[in-house]
Amino acid sequence: MKGLIHLYYGDGKGKTTAASGLALRAIGKGFKVAFVQFMKGNESGETEILNKLDGVQVFKSEKNYGFFRLMPKEEQDELTQVHNRIMEEGFQFVKDGGIIVFDEITHALNFGLVDEDKFRGLVIGRQENIEVIMTGRNPKGWLVEVSDYVTEMKKIKHPFDEGMGAREGIEL
Repeated sequence: MKGLIHLYYGDGKGKTTAASGLALRAIGKGFKVAFVQFMKGNESGETEILNKLDGVQVFKSEKNYGFFRLMPKEEQDELTQVHNRIMEEGFQFVKDGGIIVFDEITHALNFGLVDEDKFRGLVIGRQENIEVIMTGRNPKGWLVEVSDYVTEMKKIKHPFDEGMGAREGIEL
């Protein structure tokens, strides 16, 4: 099977959920899945269940760095090193074929917290039997251009706008 590239982006809820659903479908059909999560250090419902399944590996920071804008330069540099490492480990995991999810990659790219040239080279130069799924907000133009599937998730209404925080099992 020829692997294609998916991009789920926008300010709406559901980007990671869509990527997780595709990962679950692939696991159910026997695919190997690397789930690489950028900008997130805490466990979430999707990574907790994915970690329990055979054929899938979750790659993420062991440390929660918090909000990018509040990070000192040293932590930004540290997080960049973590992101570059997990990006390469994820590709290594599916080197013989499978699905690789890059959750919140657009943020990591936009904030300079991952080596963009390396990422671009890995995505564009990947083996034909690797499917790539990317999520986040405000994707760079080249991400849209190289993607075969592009889905914008637009927020119309969200409880966060009324002051409600993220709820366990729903948003995290």
